[in-house]
Amino acid sequence: MFPYKTETLFLEQNGPGGEIYFNNEKVTILGIAMQQSNVSSYTVVKCGNYVLAKNYATNFSQILINYECEDGIVINKTGNDSASINVVYVKGFTSEATTTYQYIYGPTQNISTSSDVAIYGSISAGEVLIVLFLLFLIVIELLKGIIAGLSKIKTKRKYLQYGGGDVEQREDL
Repeated sequence: MFPYKTETLFLEQNGPGGEIYFNNEKVTILGIAMQQSNVSSYTVVKCGNYVLAKNYATNFSQILINYECEDGIVINKTGNDSASINVVYVKGFTSEATTTYQYIYGPTQNISTSSDVAIYGSISAGEVLIVLFLLFLIVIELLKGIIAGLSKIKTKRKYLQYGGGDVEQREDL
């Protein structure tokens, strides 16, 4: 899972050429993925002059890296085919972050006072229904326990005793 405020740069490059992105900006590159329509060319993603990824074939699965770049992301492509490049990044250096991102899920609004800490509130309707159903089951079990306990309480009861033809009324002690 990528950190909060992660962005993705989607590029489609046709034919040979090169582009520079985020020149003189601090970015932390978290992942790179590339696809080419043919194998007759290659695509290179660099930070300044440092090669981060090079695609010689048609598919370059996403690699996860954590590279801090200040010299700009340079993308060069050779050949006349087309290439799709995805660069996942966060603006700024992640090593300079002073706080960690906290995700607190609850029925609240964003109560964050700092731009570094993200506190979100999210409870779905399904979760609410599950909680209500479980509370209903707990109440039923409590009532069953109370009823079972009340039925065990002995009370004085009058009863009829038949003995030899005479009926007498007695009280249970």
